[in-house]
Amino acid sequence: MPTTKRVLIVCTGNTCRSPMAEALARSITGGSVQVESAGIEAPDGMPATEHAVTAMAERGADITNHRSRSVESLDIRQFDVVVAMTPWIADRLRRLGVDPARIRSIHVDDPYCKGLAEYRQAADEIEQALRQLASELS
Repeated sequence: MPTTKRVLIVCTGNTCRSPMAEALARSITGGSVQVESAGIEAPDGMPATEHAVTAMAERGADITNHRSRSVESLDIRQFDVVVAMTPWIADRLRRLGVDPARIRSIHVDDPYCKGLAEYRQAADEIEQALRQLASELS
């Protein structure tokens, strides 16, 4: 029996890009992939930002129950693919011991403390990058 692929999506604080990416990846893969998110510098327990929640609600996804967590609180070895929101985050993941062959780096600017338009743009960029990775993710 084939195993479900596990994907971890990592940004900085796990309140903007990676929660949005987590919801988008679930939608894109139709639930065929187990997707989680975390932050490289995330405090535990913070909700997704208001604009992230709004941008995802506009796309039909509810991330209101999301709570941030640090990548260091996870056993990263359990994930088949680790998607880094920037090359800098990919480098930090490598320094944490993540196998470079499992890291996929995209580049999406952090919309934190910016307006809803920047969150919408980030969501568009994330969706486009994840669609390009979709065959590998599912």
